[in-house]
Amino acid sequence: MSVRKLTPERPFQLIDISTNMVAIIQQVLSLFTVLAIFSVAVHAAPPVFEEQMHYEAEINQLRRHEAQDKPFEITARNFWADVPDFVPKALRLAEGGSYEVGHYIPRSGPRGLFRTVPAKKEVFFYSLIQPEDSLGREMHLESDNVATVHWKHDQTHGVHILSMDKIKRQPINWVLEPLQEILSRHW
Repeated sequence: MSVRKLTPERPFQLIDISTNMVAIIQQVLSLFTVLAIFSVAVHAAPPVFEEQMHYEAEINQLRRHEAQDKPFEITARNFWADVPDFVPKALRLAEGGSYEVGHYIPRSGPRGLFRTVPAKKEVFFYSLIQPEDSLGREMHLESDNVATVHWKHDQTHGVHILSMDKIKRQPINWVLEPLQEILSRHW
Protein backbone atom coordinates (compact mmCIF):
# COMPACT_ATOMS: atom_id res chain seq x y z
CA MET A 1 0.00 0.00 0.00
CA SER A 2 1.42 3.38 -0.95
CA VAL A 3 0.23 6.91 -0.31
CA ARG A 4 -0.16 9.15 -3.36
CA LYS A 5 -0.13 12.87 -3.62
CA LEU A 6 -3.52 14.49 -4.27
CA THR A 7 -3.63 15.90 -7.82
CA PRO A 8 -6.40 17.36 -10.00
CA GLU A 9 -6.30 14.19 -12.13
CA ARG A 10 -6.74 12.00 -9.04
CA PRO A 11 -8.68 14.09 -6.51
CA PHE A 12 -9.96 11.14 -4.49
CA GLN A 13 -7.30 8.47 -4.78
CA LEU A 14 -5.10 8.99 -1.75
CA ILE A 15 -4.22 5.35 -1.13
CA ASP A 16 -3.27 2.77 -3.73
CA ILE A 17 -4.67 -0.58 -2.58
CA SER A 18 -3.56 -3.78 -4.23
CA THR A 19 -6.05 -6.12 -5.89
CA ASN A 20 -5.41 -8.78 -3.24
CA MET A 21 -6.21 -6.34 -0.46
CA VAL A 22 -9.53 -5.42 -2.15
CA ALA A 23 -10.43 -9.11 -2.49
CA ILE A 24 -9.67 -9.73 1.19
CA ILE A 25 -11.80 -6.74 2.25
CA GLN A 26 -14.70 -7.96 0.07
CA GLN A 27 -14.50 -11.45 1.60
CA VAL A 28 -14.44 -10.09 5.14
CA LEU A 29 -17.44 -7.83 4.43
CA SER A 30 -19.42 -10.68 2.88
CA LEU A 31 -18.61 -12.87 5.91
CA PHE A 32 -19.91 -10.16 8.27
CA THR A 33 -23.05 -9.83 6.13
CA VAL A 34 -23.72 -13.57 6.35
CA LEU A 35 -23.12 -13.52 10.12
CA ALA A 36 -25.49 -10.57 10.56
CA ILE A 37 -28.23 -12.29 8.55
CA PHE A 38 -27.73 -15.53 10.50
CA SER A 39 -27.86 -13.65 13.80
CA VAL A 40 -31.19 -12.04 12.90
CA ALA A 41 -32.59 -15.34 11.61
CA VAL A 42 -31.66 -17.20 14.79
CA HIS A 43 -33.09 -14.57 17.14
CA ALA A 44 -36.45 -13.82 15.51
CA ALA A 45 -39.55 -15.82 14.76
CA PRO A 46 -39.32 -17.11 11.20
CA PRO A 47 -41.90 -15.72 8.76
CA VAL A 48 -43.52 -19.16 8.57
CA PHE A 49 -44.16 -19.01 12.32
CA GLU A 50 -45.69 -15.52 11.97
CA GLU A 51 -48.00 -16.89 9.25
CA GLN A 52 -48.90 -19.79 11.57
CA MET A 53 -49.84 -17.32 14.33
CA HIS A 54 -52.07 -15.44 11.85
CA TYR A 55 -53.72 -18.73 10.93
CA GLU A 56 -54.20 -19.58 14.63
CA ALA A 57 -55.87 -16.20 15.17
CA GLU A 58 -58.29 -16.92 12.32
CA ILE A 59 -59.06 -20.36 13.76
CA ASN A 60 -59.75 -18.76 17.15
CA GLN A 61 -62.11 -16.24 15.54
CA LEU A 62 -63.87 -19.03 13.62
CA ARG A 63 -64.34 -21.08 16.82
CA ARG A 64 -65.73 -18.10 18.70
CA HIS A 65 -68.27 -17.58 15.92
CA GLU A 66 -69.19 -21.28 15.78
CA ALA A 67 -69.56 -21.49 19.58
CA GLN A 68 -72.13 -18.69 19.39
CA ASP A 69 -73.87 -20.09 16.27
CA LYS A 70 -72.77 -17.21 14.04
CA PRO A 71 -71.33 -17.50 10.52
CA PHE A 72 -67.67 -16.50 10.09
CA GLU A 73 -66.56 -14.70 6.94
CA ILE A 74 -63.32 -12.91 6.14
CA THR A 75 -64.21 -10.01 3.85
CA ALA A 76 -60.70 -8.60 3.23
CA ARG A 77 -57.20 -9.89 3.88
CA ASN A 78 -54.07 -7.85 4.50
CA PHE A 79 -55.66 -4.47 4.00
CA TRP A 80 -54.23 -1.25 5.41
CA ALA A 81 -55.95 1.90 6.63
CA ASP A 82 -54.52 5.19 5.42
CA VAL A 83 -55.05 7.02 8.72
CA PRO A 84 -52.51 9.38 10.30
CA ASP A 85 -50.91 7.83 13.40
CA PHE A 86 -52.76 4.58 12.76
CA VAL A 87 -50.42 2.31 14.74
CA PRO A 88 -50.52 4.28 18.03
CA LYS A 89 -54.30 4.63 17.77
CA ALA A 90 -54.75 0.91 17.08
CA LEU A 91 -52.37 0.10 19.94
CA ARG A 92 -54.50 2.16 22.36
CA LEU A 93 -57.50 0.02 21.37
CA ALA A 94 -55.40 -3.15 21.73
CA GLU A 95 -54.36 -2.08 25.24
CA GLY A 96 -58.05 -2.08 26.18
CA GLY A 97 -58.73 -5.57 24.85
CA SER A 98 -56.75 -8.22 22.97
CA TYR A 99 -56.53 -11.98 22.61
CA GLU A 100 -53.22 -13.86 22.93
CA VAL A 101 -52.66 -16.25 20.05
CA GLY A 102 -49.29 -17.68 21.06
CA HIS A 103 -45.63 -16.99 21.66
CA TYR A 104 -42.22 -17.92 20.29
CA ILE A 105 -38.98 -18.31 22.22
CA PRO A 106 -35.97 -18.22 19.92
CA ARG A 107 -32.95 -20.33 20.75
CA SER A 108 -30.25 -18.56 22.67
CA GLY A 109 -27.29 -18.14 20.43
CA PRO A 110 -23.61 -17.43 20.76
CA ARG A 111 -22.47 -13.83 20.79
CA GLY A 112 -18.74 -13.51 21.07
CA LEU A 113 -16.46 -16.35 22.04
CA PHE A 114 -17.50 -17.18 25.60
CA ARG A 115 -20.98 -15.79 26.19
CA THR A 116 -24.50 -16.36 24.93
CA VAL A 117 -27.40 -13.99 24.51
CA PRO A 118 -30.62 -14.80 26.36
CA ALA A 119 -33.54 -15.45 24.05
CA LYS A 120 -36.09 -12.69 23.49
CA LYS A 121 -39.61 -14.02 23.68
CA GLU A 122 -42.10 -12.87 21.04
CA VAL A 123 -45.82 -12.70 21.86
CA PHE A 124 -48.50 -12.76 19.16
CA PHE A 125 -52.00 -11.39 19.73
CA TYR A 126 -54.89 -9.79 17.89
CA SER A 127 -57.20 -6.90 18.65
CA LEU A 128 -60.39 -5.58 17.12
CA ILE A 129 -61.45 -2.28 15.62
CA GLN A 130 -65.22 -1.83 15.62
CA PRO A 131 -66.92 0.56 13.17
CA GLU A 132 -68.19 2.71 16.06
CA ASP A 133 -64.69 3.18 17.54
CA SER A 134 -63.18 6.57 16.71
CA LEU A 135 -60.45 4.76 14.75
CA GLY A 136 -63.10 2.71 12.95
CA ARG A 137 -64.80 5.95 11.89
CA GLU A 138 -61.47 7.42 10.72
CA MET A 139 -60.86 4.26 8.69
CA HIS A 140 -64.36 4.51 7.17
CA LEU A 141 -64.90 0.95 8.35
CA GLU A 142 -68.20 -0.35 7.02
CA SER A 143 -70.86 -0.95 9.67
CA ASP A 144 -71.06 -4.66 8.78
CA ASN A 145 -67.29 -5.27 9.21
CA VAL A 146 -64.81 -5.52 12.07
CA ALA A 147 -61.06 -5.07 11.54
CA THR A 148 -58.83 -7.67 13.19
CA VAL A 149 -55.30 -6.39 13.79
CA HIS A 150 -52.58 -9.04 14.15
CA TRP A 151 -49.69 -7.93 16.36
CA LYS A 152 -46.27 -9.11 17.50
CA HIS A 153 -44.49 -7.90 20.64
CA ASP A 154 -40.85 -8.55 21.48
CA GLN A 155 -38.51 -6.98 24.01
CA THR A 156 -36.14 -5.64 21.38
CA HIS A 157 -38.49 -3.92 18.92
CA GLY A 158 -41.65 -3.47 21.00
CA VAL A 159 -45.07 -3.85 19.40
CA HIS A 160 -45.77 -3.79 15.69
CA ILE A 161 -48.54 -4.81 13.32
CA LEU A 162 -48.03 -7.92 11.20
CA SER A 163 -51.27 -7.67 9.21
CA MET A 164 -54.89 -6.63 9.35
CA ASP A 165 -58.03 -8.31 8.04
CA LYS A 166 -61.72 -7.50 7.93
CA ILE A 167 -64.36 -9.97 9.02
CA LYS A 168 -68.14 -9.82 8.74
CA ARG A 169 -69.53 -8.25 11.90
CA GLN A 170 -71.63 -10.53 14.10
CA PRO A 171 -72.92 -10.01 17.66
CA ILE A 172 -70.07 -11.96 19.27
CA ASN A 173 -68.98 -11.99 22.90
CA TRP A 174 -65.22 -11.68 22.29
CA VAL A 175 -63.96 -11.93 25.91
CA LEU A 176 -60.77 -9.93 25.39
CA GLU A 177 -58.31 -8.98 28.10
CA PRO A 178 -56.09 -5.93 28.62
CA LEU A 179 -52.83 -6.14 26.71
CA GLN A 180 -50.85 -5.49 29.89
CA GLU A 181 -52.23 -8.71 31.41
CA ILE A 182 -51.20 -10.69 28.33
CA LEU A 183 -47.68 -9.28 28.35
CA SER A 184 -47.26 -9.60 32.13
CA ARG A 185 -47.58 -13.39 31.80
CA HIS A 186 -44.40 -13.39 29.71
CA TRP A 187 -42.18 -10.76 31.35
